[in-house]
Amino acid sequence: MTLPIALDAMGTDRGPGEVVAAARQARDDHGIEVVLVGHPDALGDTDGIEVLAATQVVDMGDDPA
Repeated sequence: MTLPIALDAMGTDRGPGEVVAAARQARDDHGIEVVLVGHPDALGDTDGIEVLAATQVVDMGDDPA
């Protein structure tokens, strides 16, 4: 049994599109099952990759404490 890799699609400087592209590449080139975590509306077309909807996102400007 293999477990999917969960990727934080909202935690990047380049935007969620870069994470979605990387998830597609991992799936297509290496057969890795990926679950994207984030706001579904911000992710765009995930090409069938499962999305786990996040109810909250920590932004770069948020206080870490």
